[in-house]
Amino acid sequence: EDGTFVQSGSIYTVTSAGTYVLSGALEGQIVVDAGDDDEVVLELSGVTITNDQDSPIKCLNADKVEISAKSGTENLIRDTRAVKTVSSGGGNAAIYARTDLKLKGSGTLVVTGTYNNGVETTKDLTIQKLSLKVTAYNNAVKGGDSVTVKSGTVVAVSTNGDGVKTENTDANKSGATRGDITLTGGSIAVYAAGDG
Repeated sequence: EDGTFVQSGSIYTVTSAGTYVLSGALEGQIVVDAGDDDEVVLELSGVTITNDQDSPIKCLNADKVEISAKSGTENLIRDTRAVKTVSSGGGNAAIYARTDLKLKGSGTLVVTGTYNNGVETTKDLTIQKLSLKVTAYNNAVKGGDSVTVKSGTVVAVSTNGDGVKTENTDANKSGATRGDITLTGGSIAVYAAGDG
């Protein structure tokens, strides 16, 4: 709707703040590489994104990224790489972010990852309202600094790892602790080989 992106083959790179509406099928990748203060919204409106080389959605830089599943739509994000044995240099999850990440909307988001994790950000992860099902080889849902579920329905399935995970334990620069999982609403079902 607004903002700018660059297309190279089947890779679309978002380079500025704005709302981007995605629909249809893509064998490729959506990359967010915007400015430090940019807020990017990826609105999923009946989309299937599949990638067998790297994360289907990879957020490298922005202030925050919101992925919104539009009401009445089902959206599939499929990372079909072979199981991770050594790092490929690609993203560590089907939806991988190095930015604060919020998953929201009244629609459905189905994420599958045969490589490693399902949804992962190295920073804060927030889930609100949507119906989210994640099936992953390793951790289904991971927020490095924190995971917050405010509302919605979350089903986290891990065939070899943990369900919902966070790992950073220090305090951030404003003194807030990291490493918290906060559930304030919604329903969560976890099926994990490791820890819930």
